[in-house]
Amino acid sequence: MKILNNRFPSFLWLGLSCAMAVHGLEGVANAATLVDQDFDLADGSLVGASNGAWQHRSGEEGDLVTEEGSLIIRSSASEDVAVAIGESDYDESSSETLFVSFTLQVVDLPTAGGGYFAHFRSGGSSTFRGRLFIAASDDGGYQLGVSNGASKFVDSVAFPTALEAGKSYRIVMSYEPSVAVTRLGIDPDQESDLTAVATDSVSVKSINQFAIRQSSGIGTIQIDHLKISTEFSDLSASAEIQEPTLRMHSNDKVLPERGEPSLIVRMERRGPLDGVLDLELIWGGTAEFGLDYRGAPELISFLPDQAFAEIQCKLVNDALKEGTETIEMTVQVSDKVRMLGLNPLIWEILDDDLTTVEISTPTVTVTEGVDGFIEINLYRTGDLSLPLQVDWMLEGHTEKGVDFDASFPFSVSFSSGQEHLTHKLALLDDSVPEMPEWFQLRLHPSERYQIKNNQISVEILNDDFEGMLLSESFDYQSGPVTNVSSGKWKHTSGSSDELNVFEGQLDLNETQSEDIMIDIPVSGSVETISNTAYEVFVGMDLFVAKAPQGEGNYWAHFRGNTSSTFKGRLFSRAVNPAEGTFEFGISNGQSTGDIWFPQVFVAPVSLRLILGFTPGQSLTRLWIDPDSFQTAHIVAQDETTSSNINGFSFRQPASRSSGMGRILINHLTISTEWEDVIVGSEKPYVFWQFDKSSRDLSEFFNGIDMITTAIAAGPESLLPSEHLRIHRLGYEERELWVNFTLQGNVTLNQDLFILQGQGPVLIQKEATTGILNLAPIEDELEEPDETMVLSLMPHDSYQIAYPNQARFILLDSTVMPPPDGTALNISMFSARINDQMSIGLKLEGHPGQSYLIEFAEDLNEWQTWKADTLERNVETFILNEWFNDHTNLFFQVSSGQP
Repeated sequence: MKILNNRFPSFLWLGLSCAMAVHGLEGVANAATLVDQDFDLADGSLVGASNGAWQHRSGEEGDLVTEEGSLIIRSSASEDVAVAIGESDYDESSSETLFVSFTLQVVDLPTAGGGYFAHFRSGGSSTFRGRLFIAASDDGGYQLGVSNGASKFVDSVAFPTALEAGKSYRIVMSYEPSVAVTRLGIDPDQESDLTAVATDSVSVKSINQFAIRQSSGIGTIQIDHLKISTEFSDLSASAEIQEPTLRMHSNDKVLPERGEPSLIVRMERRGPLDGVLDLELIWGGTAEFGLDYRGAPELISFLPDQAFAEIQCKLVNDALKEGTETIEMTVQVSDKVRMLGLNPLIWEILDDDLTTVEISTPTVTVTEGVDGFIEINLYRTGDLSLPLQVDWMLEGHTEKGVDFDASFPFSVSFSSGQEHLTHKLALLDDSVPEMPEWFQLRLHPSERYQIKNNQISVEILNDDFEGMLLSESFDYQSGPVTNVSSGKWKHTSGSSDELNVFEGQLDLNETQSEDIMIDIPVSGSVETISNTAYEVFVGMDLFVAKAPQGEGNYWAHFRGNTSSTFKGRLFSRAVNPAEGTFEFGISNGQSTGDIWFPQVFVAPVSLRLILGFTPGQSLTRLWIDPDSFQTAHIVAQDETTSSNINGFSFRQPASRSSGMGRILINHLTISTEWEDVIVGSEKPYVFWQFDKSSRDLSEFFNGIDMITTAIAAGPESLLPSEHLRIHRLGYEERELWVNFTLQGNVTLNQDLFILQGQGPVLIQKEATTGILNLAPIEDELEEPDETMVLSLMPHDSYQIAYPNQARFILLDSTVMPPPDGTALNISMFSARINDQMSIGLKLEGHPGQSYLIEFAEDLNEWQTWKADTLERNVETFILNEWFNDHTNLFFQVSSGQP
């Protein structure tokens, strides 16, 4: 039903319908397969080629691509995408298990730390569940792992089998939405083969998407034949390829000249295996057939039902000092066969007559002040008869004499016959808080030797402070924050005791003047953060109860000991004051906003803000409700000097015209690690709101804070005059009961009924409001106006916001003036009368005023229903008898006789 409610002449249409629509549940519940994607798309952006099936979520849009019928996930790219799974959400009430299956081949190995590249989700990063990780293993391969919600490989449960790069595997991951449990299997035959079970504990989240993620550390991954289903048995089809395909696997791509078992290529044919498949092999590279290798066929044939074939080439060990040579093999296939994976294959053949030098450990992670040195091991093979000098170079973020020993040489020497050489690089411990640093030690090419593994990558972790610096939940009793926090928050300027804690939140009020700060602890004490490469992130939950009304001002910033050290300032300003719209901005140091976030918000609204500041670069950034670090954000570019930073501040400007409105702040976190600050509270905000009324309420505003108190007034009448709502902002995936108390001089069940009772208000799952119908009781007594105040009560399942109180003023109908001298107000109501649910019209006006009510079924042919004069300010008309005879009805009222 819809109501269109205007001033004189009033108009109302009421649609009565006997049918209801139910959407989206049956299709998901009865169908096992949710997603079936073989990535047989045009090369290029997955989002662009999938016609909207895959949606961009964050990062550089368009750089997650498909190539030759496979999805290519790269650590050098940043785009994250997601696909919808079915038409409804999966949550704690779901009985299904979600299974995802795909074929996976690693082209370039991940780092030791790795990262996650796939997960289930619904909204922001706080909803990421069932994460799938990849990381390098100690034996030169890689491992997969799963977590329920943890974001790092070390916190996941790894599948015990190490996997080989270049080989194809069938991966199956399951996620149980009702209990948030994730399992992983590799090439499983049955569901019980999903033996890696994540153990980290997380809350249940509503799930409706599956996401692919690209980030540093994951290497290069090739995925095909993705299928998501609610039944494990349905996944077998995802491994069945319905078209002929060919994929090649090879042994090591770098081989010694006299190596055994030489060069091996294994070919795998999948899909229909009927018929003969002839393949032409084209050989190339710098190595010469017959001189450097033998046994390379030019043609190979698969017989019917033959799925595998193998080629072995014998390398020729000669006495020539010729350096590294290459062999290249390209397979020519017909249009009827799709080639998967790498083609051509390229091998490097190391000359054993020339000395070969390699570094044994490709990556090392150390901590300054803990690990005193880095051990660099060099090995050489081949001709060892002569002494050999090996030159190397350093590149990266470190500085000689600051981060490592200034005497470190840039060449080392092997003596005659020496195979192994160890050099220790001494680390220097400083007291500077800084981001992890890295460098690469790279061997210089030379005619004297050839290189196998030519570099070692070293990451130096800082020991001066850990990532999380501060976590503040404002879990204090209500009152001035400088008092209730026992001095944790310090007064810096303005009037004391004017910045308060309200229901576990910091209450920023533009009409007040107090500014406060909190120390950012470093190394367990108060030190300064200055000239460092660290980016310090501040995350905070915001509920904006009132938008700014003017040019705005800054209300949060980093700082040192004086106002000249204010850096990384956070602003808000009005966009359209009449509509309550506003925006956020930042600057590095100037007191006016340098750049503004390209999104307009309307109060009330709840948000997660993340402010980033890099002291060494005087660089400020702002994210709003980000999914990841790559989510679009703004960067302030105004120039400013570097300052010693030791705290974070909140500011109240004491001005409505240049203020920031009214903001509640909670779950403040400060860290050098992004993952520490991105997630805030999962609790929804709740607050009161009356349905809008045309009645002038200005006479009741005296002494009332209109931000913290919702207000309405209504006359005594038999039927409800006001709908009072509790609104919910935030998590909507479960029903919510909200508690409240009653105060005032209204006597329940004598002056007023609450039709739903005096107990908690229910907000249904996926609904944003719960309703209280206030039904005044009419009497003949002349009495003063009476007042009822409803106050929200705290509970662990929600966060109280503003307005936290609702004030209803009951007007005596015997003396109540009309809304104005001429207006007629018409509205619709529903109420329980004599144990029957009734629907009716309510007409408000001036006693003695004539009115005409007309009705129609199609807005064209109007008929008179009632023509009369008002005997009192409020009259009601029950419409129950209209239900049986009409499907849709429209009513309009006007002043005067027919």
